[in-house]
Amino acid sequence: MESRSIPTILGKDLAEALSGTTSNGWRGRRLIRMMAQDGWGAPRIHAELTKLGFIISEKTVSRYTQRLRAEPDQVKRWVRWDANERRR
Repeated sequence: MESRSIPTILGKDLAEALSGTTSNGWRGRRLIRMMAQDGWGAPRIHAELTKLGFIISEKTVSRYTQRLRAEPDQVKRWVRWDANERRR
């Protein structure tokens, strides 16, 4: 992945994430979610948020990104359960 800054990658999404009446914490979480979905890791997200003026630790960013990890697809879980039941 190329090394680009957050405004370049997010474009209008950055303006949308920073706009509104929510507190900075909620805006930061929105930014973390958007960057994590683009494949950014916690250290890189932390660095970009720090550049934007957010005061947040890398550990907190890491916790948010861990919560955002997708659960296995419901269908895949069903197929796995069904295969396990057939083996019994």
